[in-house]
Amino acid sequence: MLLRCGDVHPNPGPKKPGRLLTFKTGPPGSKLKQQQTQGGSKGPPPAPPNRRVQNPLQKAQQVTLSTINLTSAQNQAAMCVDLGSDIIAVQETALTLAGQEKMRTFFEDQGYRPLWGPPQPGRQIQGLESPLIAVRGGVAVLVKKAIPAYSDDSLFDKVGQKNRVTHVKVALAQGGTWLHVISLYAKDGTKAANKAAREELLNSVLNTARARLGDVPVVVTGDFNTQVAKSPVLTQALREHWVDAMGAQAMIDGTKPPPTYKTEGTKGTRIDYVLLNPIAATTFMSCTTSEQKFPGGHRPITVSLSLPAFKQNVERFVIPKELPKPVASHDTLPTECAAFKNAVANKDVEAAWKLLSKHMEGYLLDACGVTSDDRHRYRGRGSANVKTFLLQAKTTKLSEGAATKRQVELHKAASQLGQIADDLRRRPEGPGQTSHEVEQRLAAANRGLLALGLAGLDKGMQPDVLLKAVGVRHTQVSALAKEATKAVRMGREASALAEIKDSFGKVRRSITAFIWRGTSDKKTACAMKREDGTSTAKIDEMDEVLYRAWDPVFRKYTNKGQPRFAPFRRRYAKYINRVEMTCPKLTGDMLREVLNRKSNKGACGVDGWRNSELKSLPQQYLEDLATFLNLVEETGTWPVALTKALVTPIPKDESREPLQHRPITVTSCIYRLWACARLKEILIWQEAWIHNSQ
Repeated sequence: MLLRCGDVHPNPGPKKPGRLLTFKTGPPGSKLKQQQTQGGSKGPPPAPPNRRVQNPLQKAQQVTLSTINLTSAQNQAAMCVDLGSDIIAVQETALTLAGQEKMRTFFEDQGYRPLWGPPQPGRQIQGLESPLIAVRGGVAVLVKKAIPAYSDDSLFDKVGQKNRVTHVKVALAQGGTWLHVISLYAKDGTKAANKAAREELLNSVLNTARARLGDVPVVVTGDFNTQVAKSPVLTQALREHWVDAMGAQAMIDGTKPPPTYKTEGTKGTRIDYVLLNPIAATTFMSCTTSEQKFPGGHRPITVSLSLPAFKQNVERFVIPKELPKPVASHDTLPTECAAFKNAVANKDVEAAWKLLSKHMEGYLLDACGVTSDDRHRYRGRGSANVKTFLLQAKTTKLSEGAATKRQVELHKAASQLGQIADDLRRRPEGPGQTSHEVEQRLAAANRGLLALGLAGLDKGMQPDVLLKAVGVRHTQVSALAKEATKAVRMGREASALAEIKDSFGKVRRSITAFIWRGTSDKKTACAMKREDGTSTAKIDEMDEVLYRAWDPVFRKYTNKGQPRFAPFRRRYAKYINRVEMTCPKLTGDMLREVLNRKSNKGACGVDGWRNSELKSLPQQYLEDLATFLNLVEETGTWPVALTKALVTPIPKDESREPLQHRPITVTSCIYRLWACARLKEILIWQEAWIHNSQ
């Protein structure tokens, strides 16, 4: 019996926008090599052409994300940087546009690249708006400079209070895996209007992130200025989709979540959160709260996510695609299989099953009108095929959040132009000079622009003129990228709406379940608690943890002897009526009678046979199947493929304990057909054993 933790990621899909940066150096003996080995030169060696910075997450095992309310970025910036996380989501920056530019220099000197949300308006001082002193509010995400990331606030183009939320995409590892980080600062206050605005913002952000981003890792974090018990939106969100990182850690530790906001003379409250969607929750490792309290009263929260869990090799059973209904005009009679009869005569159960399954499948492929080009998708019944797949946190369909090729190229061109503009602003060369690195990047950007049907930029322009031209072109390309992104999202929304309408028109059960239960999502094992108390999101480790916990349950007497029958017989033999069991041979008519009572919606086993396909078989094949099952009863042996069952652990709660899961076992339809056919005789025989006094 195989115990598998099931699917926790979508299938691999197309790459996301962006490209990770790697080192590129000259080959041995090149001009670069000679320049670096020459003696007597003063100053640092010249920079290699097309030098790029390597993403530090390329070889890392985890990524750390912190969130903190600064109250004022100008006063608390140094304490914020001291957190040292790879990603820092900050709230209440209180910066105007001029203040953001000023603080950008500070954070870049400390190794972080700030991705600002909309700037805050200046305070009114004697009737005039201050250009430096801002009103409360403002959000941002700080990312280490070597990690590729970019801001995409168009996600919340339909959300009000835009200056309270920002969305950033962070590149995690080679292959286009992106982590979506949303920094949120909800409105504070106890007035009814403030509470309504807070609930509206939380509802809009959480629902928009879930609907528009699809099956990608998403983290929504920030100062929510409310508690779960007092917020219907948060209560519903945690019940149906999102995972509270601090709450999950407290459940693992067996404690209560600590407060994140505490002032003098108070016990403190928990109003800062890190929410993970199901994909990001599969990578959760730990969540800690620092004892260091910022002057505003808030404490930072730090979450560690496992990078290998975003991209890992996993074994899966490959089940053939379900066959359509047979063509009404198909009247070809099944052919007899002499090899199958020989295998039955020789009592070779394994060979008999493979031959019978192959012949039944071949007949159905012809009867259902499957073309030769598509037959590979429908083949493989009768054997438990296992293949290794690469699971990544990516989407597979355009309607679920994938990007089109033009959208990817537009984002890439905008990023290249932005890098060129930054290099030109910080260039150490004198007037009229541009570095070799800028020329290389400009040539690459021109190739991308020409591929998009846009005019390139002249490399012969003066740096000041070139900077203005790059800025204009960057604005143009960014606008085109936003338009393409908006078009894709509108298409996804239209597709989702059409799917809902179609589901309601055809199958109302899923819609009704959503209305009554609040969600139609199926719970899956996202992570598992190890014996030492830590959590893991790696599939192979989760599988091993489940095996160690459940093996003593499934195989109770593996490490100890079974109970002896002799003492049981001495005590209870006088109460037992011994009755011989007589069962007639199975026939095709008996199997047909059982199949007619079975539903076509039942799940199939790992061997790939479904009830609907067995019902489509002609009577001759059911007679052969009955002959095969009689052989199984005679020999007491089942084929290997029919002895495997898929066990999916469904979590009972949020504890992630392996024994706090409900194992749901799915066996083969062939085995279930045989069991149902023999159930009647077994019940009659069982009743005959009962003593008359019972």
